[in-house]
Amino acid sequence: VRLHNYTLCKLFHVSPSGMVTVGSDDWYYYNGDAAMLEFLGKIRFSRIRLEKFAQVLKDRSYWLNSIVSHYLFLPVPNKELVYPEYLPSRLAANKGANKYDQIVSHLYDSSSFKDFLDTKQILLDNKDSQLFLKTDSHWNNDGVYVVYRDIINRLQDWFPGITPLEQNDRKEWIENYSGDLSIYMNLRGVVTETAPDINIKKQCEVRDSQRLDELRRLPEFADVSPNRLPVEDGCDNRKFKIMFIHDSFGKFLKPFLSQHFETVIYNN
Repeated sequence: VRLHNYTLCKLFHVSPSGMVTVGSDDWYYYNGDAAMLEFLGKIRFSRIRLEKFAQVLKDRSYWLNSIVSHYLFLPVPNKELVYPEYLPSRLAANKGANKYDQIVSHLYDSSSFKDFLDTKQILLDNKDSQLFLKTDSHWNNDGVYVVYRDIINRLQDWFPGITPLEQNDRKEWIENYSGDLSIYMNLRGVVTETAPDINIKKQCEVRDSQRLDELRRLPEFADVSPNRLPVEDGCDNRKFKIMFIHDSFGKFLKPFLSQHFETVIYNN
């Protein structure tokens, strides 16, 4: 089966899995959750949906401000929005309006909610360096760093004295990395790449992550699987506390954010 999949993938540039689109130059793209239909503009938000979305962000920010907290919204684009040039030409030539651009454009135009970062533009401004993994649907550690840097710069208004960590002069690499797209094609260890390792000058020793098991006593968490409960870490010599609610992209930010705060609660 693996030989058959490899032949389709490498010789005929056809994905053996409906979850993956094979691009050029050994780039692969996630095709689940109708990602390519969204890229083509076939799935879009209505005006009413966009207005409700913006109102939710405003309500969250208003409530958090009422308890002396702050809220920063961090939308993240799919890989094809930053590197469409490696998609098959039949897809790249027919790019349409996508949900990410709809949301960000609506937030810019409405002027009702300003505490967000346009991570797509940050990535586009730095895309001369490879910022996404070829064999995975997520960004790589270089892409994480450029976004992390802008996150910390934005947080300086709320957390005086916080500055981005510098990178090491010597860059380390992960050899034979197989991402989630390789796994979807049953080609883990066969379809691989060389990926950048985490590259920051650490300034503190982050505590071991602790699962917040005490939350199981609350009705809202009674039916949550133990391995889905939030985790907590941080640095003892830091100030401030944050909660980071994230999807799979957010896990790449953990080693960076944990260096800056006394307590970070990660909830995905």
